Amino acid sequence: MRTAPWIKSGKGVLLALAVFCGLTNCHTGDASGTTDTDKFRPAYHHISPDTLEHLFSDDLKDFCAPKVFWYAPGNKWVMIVSAGKEVSFYDSGNQKDWDYMSSFGEGYGAQPCQFEYPDMVELPVDGDMNHKKWALIVNVNPGCYFGGSGTQYFIGDFDGTKFICDNQPNVTKWLDWGKDHYVTACLSDTGERTIIVPWMNNRQYCHIVPTGQSRTANALPRELGLYTQDGDIYLSAAPAADTKALRKETKKIPAFSVTKEYHIDSLLSENEGAYELSLDMVTGKAEIMGFSLFNDKGEKVDIYLNLPEKKLVMDRTKSGIVDFGKNSSPHKMEAHERRKTISINYINDFALATWAPVRKEDRYKLGVFVDKCSVEIFLNDGKIAMTNLVFPTEPYNRMCFYSKGGTFSVDSFNVYRLGL
Repeated sequence: MRTAPWIKSGKGVLLALAVFCGLTNCHTGDASGTTDTDKFRPAYHHISPDTLEHLFSDDLKDFCAPKVFWYAPGNKWVMIVSAGKEVSFYDSGNQKDWDYMSSFGEGYGAQPCQFEYPDMVELPVDGDMNHKKWALIVNVNPGCYFGGSGTQYFIGDFDGTKFICDNQPNVTKWLDWGKDHYVTACLSDTGERTIIVPWMNNRQYCHIVPTGQSRTANALPRELGLYTQDGDIYLSAAPAADTKALRKETKKIPAFSVTKEYHIDSLLSENEGAYELSLDMVTGKAEIMGFSLFNDKGEKVDIYLNLPEKKLVMDRTKSGIVDFGKNSSPHKMEAHERRKTISINYINDFALATWAPVRKEDRYKLGVFVDKCSVEIFLNDGKIAMTNLVFPTEPYNRMCFYSKGGTFSVDSFNVYRLGL
């Protein structure tokens, strides 16, 4: 049996690893003569040879972040755990004695570093309870499309032992197309719904964002679903219905058309920075259709659809405080130009625009949640999600819609003031 490098180093992590994985059997004494001193003794007799071989392999690195769920068809518990550039599966009947089953991920998706904080859920496809697939969610850092940390996923089948991905290894699917979506975790006890809560930041600059003592926040809770498009299956992330309880005031904007520009001078009176925009946009003849959210200081966020290039874009290069991004800390594995050329209007690792691929359609439903330091976009009920931090020095309370190449219209537009 091979020995992992960190065992060779004598750092005393063997027992810690065993406890962490639930591989110790802690007794307090029984009729068989077991005493209290045995409770810290690694119970190797509960670990299969295959499990030991896997745990102490030279190839196993970054073994962390387990997620345990009940697998009803097998009447057992299943643990999925980060194991370097893949995830490993274990099963147990009592959550103490775990056996290694399989691994997945080698060569799949974005793989610049490691798969972190894995999770896996079974969901109906297009709402069909007779057609279900498993979504395997992993977080990567670095590896985000635009640099730093991000969340990708794989769709496939799980038979209680192995996960088989539907796609080829070179296919990468992103759960969110912004730059501030990481450590995505599924909540428990949510009934028939699958709700996730992401961490809203990026490892490149989370330590230097201009927010004083607290440098982190969670994004909105989101409900996951599976949908088909162009013969493939994708994961959607729509705002959880519970977020509607945050709506404290509604302002209806009459329908209008945009040929060049259309201005809204005030979104809400006494706007403190937290609001939701709900729009139905009809494409018409427009090639570029979008709007700017801005304040009296000229700080702004641009959100637009570039239909010839089939992109949804959020540009935060002029969103407020952005200069701190020049002091970001890209991982040594990202010492290249790719993140600069893939993003739009790159200035530094914060001041840039992120984008998502979209199909050209006649109509788009757009939900935008704005808070004091974030903008979260949900296109067509979460088929596309995009989460980005922003740091304006005063709330964005004005809008300018703009069009290029032709006229588009906004058939429905509601502004909701949000609060607790």
